[in-house]
Amino acid sequence: MAKSKKTRIDVAAGGLIEDISDGSLRIAIVKRFKYDDWSLPKGHLDRGESIEEAAIREVEEETGCKGEIISIIDPLSYLVRGQPKIVVYYRMALVERNPFKPDDEIAAVQWVTPDEAVEVMTYSIERDLVSRIYRDSTL
Repeated sequence: MAKSKKTRIDVAAGGLIEDISDGSLRIAIVKRFKYDDWSLPKGHLDRGESIEEAAIREVEEETGCKGEIISIIDPLSYLVRGQPKIVVYYRMALVERNPFKPDDEIAAVQWVTPDEAVEVMTYSIERDLVSRIYRDSTL
């Protein structure tokens, strides 16, 4: 009998952090060096960390800003080099905005309207998520 190969599912967490301080909604998107892309802030869970904790930490690490979870968004799932990946996103309210400092992972952060995000972001699965979340949204 052949040994079955175990499929490892990569789990990540992130957020759509929202700033409405000037009366209009803006969300943060990040430019990653490694992939030369624009995407939503996200990353892997640290050992012992909950998905919510990881989402808050990753948003802060990648944008420099602190967020507070408003609600969970349906997870996205896709394949990366043939392996399944699930990313759990949360809507977050901006709690503290700090200046962004580029590091070896993130080159830049832009605060854009949801419509601008859809125009700029690299991946259709994230563009579709932003469109779906904010299509019928009222603030």
